[in-house]
Amino acid sequence: MLYSDTAMVEKTRDFLELFEDHTDRLSDRERLLVFRQELKGREAERWWSNSSIKSFATLKVRFHNRFLSRTADELWERLYSTKRERGESVEEWGDRVTDLCDSLDYPNPQMRYQLFRHASSCGGRRRIS
Repeated sequence: MLYSDTAMVEKTRDFLELFEDHTDRLSDRERLLVFRQELKGREAERWWSNSSIKSFATLKVRFHNRFLSRTADELWERLYSTKRERGESVEEWGDRVTDLCDSLDYPNPQMRYQLFRHASSCGGRRRIS
């Protein structure tokens, strides 16, 4: 299952590769039906609703273009605007921030900490110390 609102590029790529490997004996129609059931999250649901996909080959290209070809600007925006979700532990949220930093090749630990503190203090969520 892919949770598009929180999945990083590496996890999204793994999802697509595993899905392709495990559904290779299904028809295109069946693959598309199963693929749709495996998508979760506002971003993926909106993308699917606005798409007209008739073959698995088309799906792979469009999915790659939408979810695997994120620009650095998009990743920075996602990092800067990330918020802790209701019910998400601090550790899970920290892992998401770390994954975004890794995707951006942003290794400076002090700057990561500042981003984490900034994200925890904005967005209407309670501050996490």
